[in-house]
Amino acid sequence: MGRPRLGVIANPWPFKTIATGRYLVSPASHHTYNFLSYKYRPNPLLTANISHPTKKTNHQPTFGKAIHNSAAQSTSMATITGNASNGEAAKPKITLFWLNQSRAQRMVWLLEELGLDYDLEVYRRVDKLAPPNSNEIHPLGKFPVVKVNDDLLTESGFITEYLVDNYGEWLKPKDRASLMRYKYFLHYAEGSFMPPLIVGIVMQGVKSAPVPFFLKPFVNMICSGVETKYLLPNYKTHFDFLESEISQRPWIAGEEFTGADILLSFPLTVMKGRSIFTQESYPKLWAYTERLTERGAYKKAAKKTEAMEGDKLF
Repeated sequence: MGRPRLGVIANPWPFKTIATGRYLVSPASHHTYNFLSYKYRPNPLLTANISHPTKKTNHQPTFGKAIHNSAAQSTSMATITGNASNGEAAKPKITLFWLNQSRAQRMVWLLEELGLDYDLEVYRRVDKLAPPNSNEIHPLGKFPVVKVNDDLLTESGFITEYLVDNYGEWLKPKDRASLMRYKYFLHYAEGSFMPPLIVGIVMQGVKSAPVPFFLKPFVNMICSGVETKYLLPNYKTHFDFLESEISQRPWIAGEEFTGADILLSFPLTVMKGRSIFTQESYPKLWAYTERLTERGAYKKAAKKTEAMEGDKLF
């Protein structure tokens, strides 16, 4: 099956025009290690520029050349890369592969929060699934995927950890207790919190799917059983846990906003306002979710994502 024919969205952004299929944007270079040796060959249909002013830093590299201009690079990563020079740090060349109606929106937010320039390659769902050509980027055909110079990164938690470690140390706590929570919630968001939400979305699809009228009662019975015995108890466990956690500190890891807050945003904004997650039931968590969506970088990312989606984001 070939690449789907796609239309063109009017450009509401201040950086050239946008085509719905794949399209690109703009940035620079460093090298750490190849997470995958999978060869991706870009197919640029249109180029636009998403760039940010270079952030000033007082970073003095210990191991030769500084390779990041956003924040101090960690010693461990500096040891691995060993790119030498006393000049100004080089910008990384970043490409974000984005799929509509997916969790890739958080990566747009993270890149905006970091102030990094990046290329965007847009993919659109075909019959609610990722298009067949998505495995040209990565064999699993899953999104988001981020390419940083020669490194192809998958899995939202790993992508976030990599980008924060290398380009945004201010999005990672310094004290041990907060750092432990930060690392835990990076993995919790996808590993524990998202699975029941995905099952809930699947069940909604099953309930609304066209089936013969005589099978509808059985379909509804099965879906109701899954909801009653699995989904609702799991939802309550997670929301009770998160309400307790966020009642103890302003952000999920501690006193400062971190990359873990960005990852946690998707399941919370998706569930916000539904019967299980109301302001009355979880007031602290509700207020926390409101704070997340009020951040300037979130609003920028939401505007860009909504333009690509063609609809309001949450």
